[in-house]
Amino acid sequence: MRHIKTMIIAAGAIALAGMASPAFAEAPAQGAIPQTYAFVDMSQVMHKATAAKAVIDELNSRSEKIIADINKKQQAIVGERDALTKQRGTLTKEEFMPKAKALEEKYDALLKSREESKNQFSQVERKALQDVRKVIGDVIEDVAQQHKFAAVFSRDAVIIGAKDLDITDEVITRMNASGKKVAVDWSVSKAPKK
Repeated sequence: MRHIKTMIIAAGAIALAGMASPAFAEAPAQGAIPQTYAFVDMSQVMHKATAAKAVIDELNSRSEKIIADINKKQQAIVGERDALTKQRGTLTKEEFMPKAKALEEKYDALLKSREESKNQFSQVERKALQDVRKVIGDVIEDVAQQHKFAAVFSRDAVIIGAKDLDITDEVITRMNASGKKVAVDWSVSKAPKK
């Protein structure tokens, strides 16, 4: 009985192995185009394509200016607080309390302004990066059509891929050659809130 089970298992394994051979594989339909895929490293495109770098540099520059302005205002408030603290012993409670309250209101206004600036900047940044990705997507689509790729994946989604399927350098070269620019629309941040 044991011998029969072994024979049946062996016969089944041989049959399965035979079915997996190329002779049993489904042949592509006549006239079908072979499916070729590619991938692109979006992070590299964002850091090396001139249009993308220009947007990122502009966003970083504006962010640094906003932060410097807020820090300057905060330092001024800290200076006022320190001066008021030194005067506390010489001022009456009636003189000190309104000044302290005004300083607190000034600080609260700065916090509110900082939050609004952050939200406005995030809105502009989101729109600008969306516009950059659109331009990159158009270039990727052109490359895909020229090479007749069935699909192009993000490098992050590819675990292993042949180097010749990586179109990152071609996308960067075409973007830079096209001279396409993406303008950062700062008016987006001034739009009325709904």
